[in-house]
Amino acid sequence: MLDRIFEWFLTLGGKIIEKITPRYYPWYERSRSELLRIARFVVVGVTSLVLYSGLYALFSRVIWREANHTWLNFLATVLSAIFNYFSNRHWTFKAGESRITHLRHIRRYVVVMAFASLLQSGLFWLGHEFFHLYDFFVIYPVALLIAFFTYTAHRVYTFKASDKSQVTSNK
Repeated sequence: MLDRIFEWFLTLGGKIIEKITPRYYPWYERSRSELLRIARFVVVGVTSLVLYSGLYALFSRVIWREANHTWLNFLATVLSAIFNYFSNRHWTFKAGESRITHLRHIRRYVVVMAFASLLQSGLFWLGHEFFHLYDFFVIYPVALLIAFFTYTAHRVYTFKASDKSQVTSNK
């Protein structure tokens, strides 16, 4: 359903670009599958962020009020990363289904997410613990920075092996 909506917007965008700036239309057509992949990544990312925020709020405001917020942030990140992996693997990047490919993707995903989690936790600690900013004012800007990092890393490293199948299946 969402893919149809994205395709409709991409078609509409292509028609607008063709009318307004025809010299960019060939680039747009070549980039169509990447734009669709980015749109999927954004949906998965926003859903993961909502899940992460809900988990963090549940942990830090209801379950463990006195616990260290950096550790609660890390726990919420790990749990939302599991959802994020399966969603990105099956929908965003349409990765291969073989067991070997799946294991390779898991290993690579863990490496990328370990770096992203350390970076996110470090930035969260810096903003919340060091600068004493309100925790939810820190979460969202940090999540945006991490999103750029993870998309690039997943695109060029985690799901790189299934690149050929992605291009053909998105056209």
